This record gives sequence, structure tokens and C-alpha cells, in this order.
Amino acid sequence: MHVSLATDCGHNNWETARINKKGIATLRCRDCQVQIKKVQSEVVETRCEDFYQTGKCGAKGCDTLHVNQHKQSLEERYSIHGSRVLENVPKKVSSQPHCEGIAQHDIVYELEKLLSDWE
Repeated sequence: MHVSLATDCGHNNWETARINKKGIATLRCRDCQVQIKKVQSEVVETRCEDFYQTGKCGAKGCDTLHVNQHKQSLEERYSIHGSRVLENVPKKVSSQPHCEGIAQHDIVYELEKLLSDWE
């Protein structure tokens, strides 16, 4: 998964993946999964409020950031983009105590099981 400091993917359909303690937001493109980093206060100041509130922008040629209010779940992203969303998932998840020692293939298995239950 590509992480950039510029909005170089050509899409304008973002969600906030995370915000670190220093106030840096990682935005993920919903169309291609590219990630960019921006100062959170800058994101809030430059986002399209109509798009943020309603998910739609009525302005032609709007050059503000279109940031979705809610981020997609991993299951939703997996159903759209496949296993590509797991490229940066560590082999063992250890950042959360309840996930410690879970292998990546276990995560993929659980996702596939959830997706098959939806059908």
C-alpha cells in the first residue's frame, strides 16, 4: 500500500484511517487505497463540509478534500478491494492485547468466513 504526502492518486474520496498523537492524520483513498498524511487541523480546515456531512458535493470543480464522515470497516474494504487491503497488516498483530499472536492468514480466514456469511 502506497503512503504519500501529496494527493497524487487522482481521486478525491477519502476517509480518516487514523490520527497519531502528534495530530497527523492518515487519509485513505476509498477508490484505490492509497494513503496520505496531513496535519489533522489542515484536513478539518480544507475539507468540503457538504461532502463530510452528506456524502455529496454539489459544487462543480470542488477542489477541497472530500473526506467521508465514517470510515469503511475492514470487511467492507476487503469485499471491494480483496486481499490487497491486507498488504500492510503485520504478520502478527501485537498492538492490541486481545489480538496478540494472531497470524495474518487467520485474519484473512476470518474475513473470508464473514464475507461468505453475507452472501
